[in-house]
Amino acid sequence: GIAAFCLGGLLLAGMPAASAQTAEEWSQQVTAAETVEKYDEALALCGQGLAENPKAAGLLAQRAWVYMELDRPEEAAKDLTAALAADAQCAAAWANEGVRLSCLGQMKPAAEHLARARELAPQDAGILMRQAYYISFGSGDFTRALAEADEAIRLAAGMPEELRMLYERLEIEAYGSRYTDRYQERILR
Repeated sequence: GIAAFCLGGLLLAGMPAASAQTAEEWSQQVTAAETVEKYDEALALCGQGLAENPKAAGLLAQRAWVYMELDRPEEAAKDLTAALAADAQCAAAWANEGVRLSCLGQMKPAAEHLARARELAPQDAGILMRQAYYISFGSGDFTRALAEADEAIRLAAGMPEELRMLYERLEIEAYGSRYTDRYQERILR
């Protein structure tokens, strides 16, 4: 587990560890693991990165996201609280707390958290897509969700997460179409 990675200057094989990495370098490695849905690996990388950068709000927010993917909401909540305590300007922490709250059905505070994240990072495609998927789509505003998804995809052009965002947009479109068709059928009866 994670304890094995908190040994500080030793690798599991007993060899000296490479020089310390920045929180951003760890974050890039975590993102690479998340992109291919290797969440256990991403969690281990977060543990290593936080051992070297214990107050890195972005890494705490990233680990919270991984915890949510692994259906471990209590640990996610703790990391998000710690991330915002370490840096109240951490857009990823605000966004991930918004997603966590939306999953609990607390849509008003979820929307407020995601709006704060958008204020802090207006050009962040991932935050905009989370708003589209978890707030607009989640509340049934499919037109807005599609517009936000399209903007997120435009912002993510050429980035690794662009393909995932295209897939999420297709989900919004397909579900929104089915929902609208069923709603119209009920009205026409």
